[in-house]
Amino acid sequence: MSVLLSNGLDRFTARALTESGSFSRSAIHYYFDSVEEIIDAAMASQLDSFLGMLNTAAAEHEAPLDRFWAVTQSYLAHFSDQPALTLLWFDYSIAAVQAGRPHPAIEIESRLQEIFAGLLRDCGVPDWQSRSEAILAFMLGTTLRGVLHPGAPAGDLRRQLAAVSGLE
Repeated sequence: MSVLLSNGLDRFTARALTESGSFSRSAIHYYFDSVEEIIDAAMASQLDSFLGMLNTAAAEHEAPLDRFWAVTQSYLAHFSDQPALTLLWFDYSIAAVQAGRPHPAIEIESRLQEIFAGLLRDCGVPDWQSRSEAILAFMLGTTLRGVLHPGAPAGDLRRQLAAVSGLE
């Protein structure tokens, strides 16, 4: 993952991975059939870690509303602290779709939306399913805006999230 973050998706190669000292060339070819397979495995592992972090943030709170705010805050903080990771997620999703294999991007979207849907359902929000889609779109847009305008005031994200989620 560190080689992927430092090189970016377009410059990630088996050679770059071996030069990092993480894997030998023979190990790469033994375990993986292609560079895309390595990238998919790294991104799947990253997604699992990220979802685990969000679930941990939720588990620290008993009240559904507190869980919602803890998860959304953790999500936004995770990406605002790592702009290269934000770009990598977008690049990865776009590259997968362009390569005619949208499944990884759909998996990311689906698993994130599932978390937001559960949080909103637990909060008793009417129309929690469609609002979870809106929250995911809001979160994606907000993370991208953070890369485009680093250091700029984010505005009142809590108020905006409350409006989008129906938790006003």
